[in-house]
Amino acid sequence: MTLKQISFWLAGLVLTTCLVPKAFAQATYTNCKVGYSLQYDFKYDLIVGWDETFFLLHENKVLGSIKVNLVTIPENTYDTQFPSNGTTRDSLFVLAIKEAKGGCASDGDDGSTYCKDTSQVTYLKTKTGVSAIKFFLIFAESTNIVGEKPKYKTIGPYYAVDISARKSCGKALLVSPRLWERASDSEISKLDALIDSITIL
Repeated sequence: MTLKQISFWLAGLVLTTCLVPKAFAQATYTNCKVGYSLQYDFKYDLIVGWDETFFLLHENKVLGSIKVNLVTIPENTYDTQFPSNGTTRDSLFVLAIKEAKGGCASDGDDGSTYCKDTSQVTYLKTKTGVSAIKFFLIFAESTNIVGEKPKYKTIGPYYAVDISARKSCGKALLVSPRLWERASDSEISKLDALIDSITIL
């Protein structure tokens, strides 16, 4: 198959996709504004948010999505939850986990949901030399029925990837799988590959 390449510039964003044989189908997403690029399976659809800080990848429009959020440490911000003797990277990871937990919270007439703890936290060094952590969350679902205990399950994995170009500029990518679900082994393999492909610009 002849290689066809489509490239366009949109609001400081470069998106490059290559139409290649299915067995080798890969596309590259580059965000010049935030300062990173990554590769993803070409059969996913890419949807860029209005602020250019996240995108969703829907496989076959059925299996859910992969969401990538930008997490930053605002200047002159001090949080007691950050490690007192830690690095900017440690603070970023704490902030990313906090944001991931926040995505679990919901309240309704029939009950509530929340994320209790992290599980299986693993520190990673990607193939491109980028530091990251991989973790799961313990998801709790409770009802308003008196005496009924919350139901727990493990969801994830989530990834926090340090894309800080310099130590004084703290920013990370929080990569989340399908909402409130545990990814399958094949989905986790794709997530691992996506994380391994991230490059800091």
